[in-house]
Amino acid sequence: MSYTFSLLLITYLFFLINTKDTKDINFINKYKVKHIQEGDGKIFPTKGSLITLHYTGVYTETGKVFDSSRNKVPFDFSIGKSQVILCWEKVVARMSKNERIKVVCPYGVQYGIQYGVEGEEVIEKKNLTLNSDYSFDIEVLDIRNIK
Repeated sequence: MSYTFSLLLITYLFFLINTKDTKDINFINKYKVKHIQEGDGKIFPTKGSLITLHYTGVYTETGKVFDSSRNKVPFDFSIGKSQVILCWEKVVARMSKNERIKVVCPYGVQYGIQYGVEGEEVIEKKNLTLNSDYSFDIEVLDIRNIK
C-alpha cells in the first residue's frame, strides 16, 4: 500500500469516527437511526438554538402511536435547556435543517430517568413505562441559532 493511500485511508477513518452528525456509525448503532430525508448538511444547532420540528412517537414493540405533532402545530424547544428527553437532546443536536430520521430511544435516556417528578407526570399522562424503548420519527423544520 502506498504512503498516500494509507494517509487518505487514515484521514477518512478518523473523519468517520469523529463525525458529529447523524452519520456517525456509533450514533447510528446506539439509536438505531434510519435516515428518511437528508438535511441541508450546513445548518446544525448549537447550545441554546431554538428548534422547530415535527415528531411521531411510537411504542417500539407494537408500533402504536402514543404522541405526534404531525396533525398539530410543530413543536419548539431549545437545545441544552432540558426541555425534552435526553435522547432528543442527543439526537436533534446532530441533525441539520430539513433532516428527517427515525430513532429508537433506549429506556435509559428518556422520560423520568433524568427529570424526576416532571418526568413521572409525562409518564402518567401518556401512559408510558420507564423500562421500554420508544421510537421517534423526527423532522427538523427550522433551526434558529440564538447568540
